[in-house]
Amino acid sequence: MGGGRSLLAVTGVLRRPLLTEEAHRVTSFEVFFDLVFVFAVIRVTAFITHPLSGPTIAEGLLLVLLLWSTWTAYAWVANQARADTGLVRAGVTVAMAAIFVAGLVMPEAWNDHAPLDPPVVLAVSFAVARLIYLALYLRATAGDRQVRSQLLLDTIPQSLALIAIIVGAVVGGATQTAAWAIAFAVDFGGRRVGSGVRGYRLRSPSHFAERHGLVVIIAFGETLIAVGEGAGITITRWLVLAAALLGLGLEGGGALEVVVDAPLPFLDHAADARHGHAPQHHEQHAEGDQQPDELAREGADVELRHPSAVPSLR
Repeated sequence: MGGGRSLLAVTGVLRRPLLTEEAHRVTSFEVFFDLVFVFAVIRVTAFITHPLSGPTIAEGLLLVLLLWSTWTAYAWVANQARADTGLVRAGVTVAMAAIFVAGLVMPEAWNDHAPLDPPVVLAVSFAVARLIYLALYLRATAGDRQVRSQLLLDTIPQSLALIAIIVGAVVGGATQTAAWAIAFAVDFGGRRVGSGVRGYRLRSPSHFAERHGLVVIIAFGETLIAVGEGAGITITRWLVLAAALLGLGLEGGGALEVVVDAPLPFLDHAADARHGHAPQHHEQHAEGDQQPDELAREGADVELRHPSAVPSLR
């Protein structure tokens, strides 16, 4: 009996991922993934402030860019297939562990003298997360030749970027900084140029927008926690109290409303496609000769140019 259940569990993991629907909402599993991501981002502040200098700020920004590129990749995977079931859940769990390890070693991202060699651990964590993303996306788009061909094209700059990250981590020092900057430029720029040929299909625009809004809220919440830790156990100075309240006011009053409630232009194209109007400024599907009413009946997907190139989210 136990062996039969194990076999069923393995079979459930290996079968093709369950594709998302238009009305799909963000799952609690995705929120947990975002918590791990934000934890890694917050750990960058520990790196920047020890010691606080121009070079560490620049290197910290580079770390955030690399983390953000990784997060957007998994946001697209979850929009293509449900992240909380089967193979995708298993893969995202491993990637989550890799990002968590990256966050743990983040404060020592340029310290190649420690016994653990944090830069190499960080580089391997980035590589594991990116390779799992590619495998999951290829599996989720098994029946979509157009998206698979685009994804295979994007593996070229992504592979070059991973090589640069690992080489930079091994060499260390200024070479690491230069190599990681080149890695991000190659990854982002290469995918941007490559995706000019075809766009990626956005299966659920509402899910995509909700996911980005939630991760921003989580980031703001973690920032408030960091402010509390920085202020200390007891508040004895008015300036510290004023600074903490100013941070709360900026997040809760202005920045949160602008970032979370701001309209996303690409959602207008999604609404047009769902209601029978061909989306403008984006390529249509390979079945471009279909009439608008046929596209609406089939729940036409919206295509965007690049997995991390939504203008309003950059």
